[in-house]
Amino acid sequence: KGLAASGVPYTVIRPCGLWDRPGGEFNVALLSNDANFGAMISREDVAAVVVQSLATDKVLGKTFSCINVPGYDVHAWKRDFPKIATI
Repeated sequence: KGLAASGVPYTVIRPCGLWDRPGGEFNVALLSNDANFGAMISREDVAAVVVQSLATDKVLGKTFSCINVPGYDVHAWKRDFPKIATI
């Protein structure tokens, strides 16, 4: 019996390689597939994604990966988070 079949509400967040760098240095990309080998994300940014996930029901039943990516607006992902339902 799988998690999805259990009927229990869930969200699976699959971070790629973890950095010990401070969070907020890079933007966060949310991907519907596994992150590319070698992609990294800070532990603090993973924690931010988890907290953001707890604040919305739009990610219930979703599985996604997260990675750090260069970007001008490092907080853009937070504004775009509700769009995760399309992943």
